[in-house]
Amino acid sequence: PESKILVPLLGKPVIAHTLEQFSNVMQISHCVITATPSQELAIKSAISKVTVPFPVHVITGGVLRQDSVKMAVNELSQWRKATDTTKVLIHDGARPHVPSSLMDRLFSSSNECDAVIPVIPVTDTIKQVDSEGMVVNTLDRGRLRAVQTPQLFSISVLKSAYEQGDDGEFT
Repeated sequence: PESKILVPLLGKPVIAHTLEQFSNVMQISHCVITATPSQELAIKSAISKVTVPFPVHVITGGVLRQDSVKMAVNELSQWRKATDTTKVLIHDGARPHVPSSLMDRLFSSSNECDAVIPVIPVTDTIKQVDSEGMVVNTLDRGRLRAVQTPQLFSISVLKSAYEQGDDGEFT
């Protein structure tokens, strides 16, 4: 299936819109896009017509999204040696409109926290089930939040989390 970031929107791929949106964020100095091997060329072609004030590299991602993020952070770390980059912004690329007010809040909050994630209230009823699929609990949606992107992390904290991970699947 075609990647969501390559779907045309108003005459150009979604990833082109996303990059253009982020080109207005002064704190962004580099960009790494992960792709499946079969989509790398299409993504490189899609972004070749976009002018942004930072270098953009397309690399092969991993099997899971967490693997791709880890690979992108490692790639970014190569540039970090030559810059004062201490934070990484993680975005899925398929949502091209990120309000500037959200970006401002993320970067402002990152001065106090090593990890900042935007969330929205959960409006659906969420059921917890047992191993047979039987409902055992209705979760209090007033205490639940759905996590969004972009997410902002201290590079050192994110790398440490990957190093301490139990190699299990996580988001």
